[in-house]
Amino acid sequence: SIAGRAGLCQLGGWSMPDMLRDSELGLVMAIPGLPARFDADDRGRRIDQLRDALEALEGFVEDARYYADAKGTESDVVVDVRLEAMIPYVTADKPVFFRANSYKQIPEAIRFAETFNLDPVIVGGGDAWKCAELLAPRDPMDPFDAFYANPAKLEAAGVDFCIATDGSGYARRLPLHAGMAVAHGLSPEKAISSITLDAADILRVDYEL
Repeated sequence: SIAGRAGLCQLGGWSMPDMLRDSELGLVMAIPGLPARFDADDRGRRIDQLRDALEALEGFVEDARYYADAKGTESDVVVDVRLEAMIPYVTADKPVFFRANSYKQIPEAIRFAETFNLDPVIVGGGDAWKCAELLAPRDPMDPFDAFYANPAKLEAAGVDFCIATDGSGYARRLPLHAGMAVAHGLSPEKAISSITLDAADILRVDYEL
């Protein structure tokens, strides 16, 4: 599903116009999937709902691609405001932020982005260490320190990443998360850049720093 557009704001300022840097930074999307748990008797209905939701999302993105192509080659295209808003994302001029945490969700998001030539950014990425080389071997049980060792594994695999929080209220914990990642193998230099320049680079605003 498409949640809407993501914006960028700085934390210093007296009002939202002062703090807002970019109101159209990227598109937020989540690939439809089955819930972790559901009644077995409800399986058929759930699968039908998933198929319908996925087909609707794929159809909308494909329509947006055709619309963008038509706008680039024809002058008499009837304006569709919904498809018009999608042009920067289906042409990969701006990134698409995929909400994906699990080992299953992350490859699905990457495959979806590759299919439609989108520029993906994974938001969440709890199991990203398992996908550091696109498809890493799975252990039957995650190690207890998997969360904190995640950044070091991504650094070793050469994956572009940043350390972030889900909501501004937890931003003050970023140095703590970076420090814990260093204790579990992340280089100190990468830890600093992962909460500063790397985040700006992923959001394509590093040129402003």
